[in-house]
This record gives sequence, structure tokens and C-alpha cells, in this order.
Amino acid sequence: MSKRVPAALHTELTEYSALLRALHTSSNLDLATQLTHAVPACRPISPDEAREEGTEEDEDEDEDERLPSASASHEILLDGEGSPRKRKRTGGGETGAKTKAKKGRVRDTWTRWPLLAGDVHVPEWGLEDEVKLLALQVLKALSGSTSTPGVSGFPATAAEDLSSSPPPSPAMGTDVDVDDGEEEEEELLSQPSLRALTVSSATHLAQIFALLVAHVPATEKSMQNRIHPIGWETVLDVAGAYQFFDAAAIERVQRRMEVIYGPSRSHVVHRVQSTFLAQQRLDELSARYELSYLTLPGYEAESPPRHKYSRGPYKKRKTMAAKERVSSENLDKMAKG
Repeated sequence: MSKRVPAALHTELTEYSALLRALHTSSNLDLATQLTHAVPACRPISPDEAREEGTEEDEDEDEDERLPSASASHEILLDGEGSPRKRKRTGGGETGAKTKAKKGRVRDTWTRWPLLAGDVHVPEWGLEDEVKLLALQVLKALSGSTSTPGVSGFPATAAEDLSSSPPPSPAMGTDVDVDDGEEEEEELLSQPSLRALTVSSATHLAQIFALLVAHVPATEKSMQNRIHPIGWETVLDVAGAYQFFDAAAIERVQRRMEVIYGPSRSHVVHRVQSTFLAQQRLDELSARYELSYLTLPGYEAESPPRHKYSRGPYKKRKTMAAKERVSSENLDKMAKG
């Protein structure tokens, strides 16, 4: 006989299965989609609502502390001599259930996963804003610098500034007029170009997440806690192993991340450089044998004979010119005679 599932647990499992079906149909579990698409603006909570919510939580905690435990209220000792040898269930649970039913809302004792929209911090700046900030920073550095080009076509001073310090926050304000700043940004980076850069960046980001998903081994849910968390060094290692970035780009990213998180023990730059040099030598070696399958062993390829063109038309032209000159001289003599 199968074990009977309690009504409360059955309801919870039903709600959870419905939530999973909704998440599968709306792609809410796709991290790349959530990061690349614009998030609808949430209504800010007023101080009065926050104060009322905090008061209700405090009242719930106080009431839980005042209520006796379930085991103490449901069990009493029944014995003529007072010895704790027999225990009997009483109907004290009905009173507790009625007391809790009178409450306005029931507190959840289980963790929601995936988290609800209200439990997740919604960033103020979207992907398009971040791409615009980085693009304008690079374009201003390129247009305002006259030094020799540095790494990857960037000016030396601009490349050093971009690689040594993290990008400033979009919230940093300036004293320049807003209208003039918007016109200058529109001249440097038009809206169609910004949309194209955003789409390209979103595709690039989705490819990085796909590489990370393919890199993490498929294990049971009970074994997920044994996998080491993925950090920025793991992301660079995976991208370098799949040759998704070149050594110069990985080195710039690593230098900027080390400013924030400290020195790194990863050797991804050296591995990418070694792989690139080995691949380059292999390409040079195999370039001579690209069409070797077209040659038969024991036969040497003979070059086709060159065709020698005759210079007959040029002689005919000279002969015709000489005949015309002789005929014109004869006509002149006959006219004089």
C-alpha cells in the first residue's frame, strides 16, 4: 500500500509543478535571455508599505514565539500515578488550527526556487546602456588621441586606460550640458549602430553561457553541491580552451579583473598563446601538402608547354604600309609627268 501524501504537501507539490511548467513555457530559466532582454520597470515600494510589511512580520514572529510547540500541545501524560508510561493524542491541534486560520496570511516555510521577481535585484541599467557606455568610451578615446596605435588597433594611452581601470558607472554625472552631451553621443554612435552592437554583444554573451553549460558536467541534483562554483577565472579558462578569445583579449580582461579581485593563479594566457603558436606551425607545415592528394606516386607533374604566338600580323601591317607608300609615290610621279 502506497504512503498517503498529506494535503498540505500535495498542494505544495502541485503548485511547484505548475510553476515549473510556466517557467519552461516562458523561458524564465534561460539566464542569457534574462540578461540580454530589457526588464520591465518595477513599481518602487513606498516607505509606508515597507513599514507596514515590517510590522506584520514582527507580529508573526511574536505570535510564533507565544504559541507552544506542536509536540507539547498535542501530547499530555495520562497516568493515575503520574508516571510517563502512556501518551494520548488530544484535540488541541484543532484550536491551534483555528487560531492560525484567523491570521490574514500564512507564512511559507519552504524556499522558492527559482526566486520570485520581487526577491531578485533588478539592475537599473540594461545591456544596451552598458554597451553604449563602453562604445562611447572607446570612440572618445579613439577620436581624442593622436598617439601611435596600441594593442588591437587601439591607441596606446586609450588601451592602457581601458585595461588598467574598470569602466565607470553610468550613474556618474558630469557638469556638461545634457543636450550637448546627447548630441555629441549621437554623432559618435547612432541609434542603429547601438542596436547592432547590442545584438552582437547579446549573441556573444549567449555563446559564452553556452560554453559554460557544456563545460559543467551533468550530475544528479544531490551532487550539485560538490561542484566548485564558477568564477571569473573559470570563465576565462573555458573561453580560452574553446579558443573563443585571442590571447590579447584574455590578457586585458584578466588584468582588469585582477584589479578588483586580486592576483590570479590562472595560466590561461600562456595556454592560449602556446595553442596559437602550435596551430600556426601546423598550418605552415601542412600548407605544402594541401593538394598532395591530386598527385600520383611515381609520376612527376609536368608543366604544360607554352604556346608561341607568331608575329605575322605585325609583318602584314608593315608590308601593307610600304605598298601604300610606293603607290602614293607613283601617283605623284604620274601627276608631275
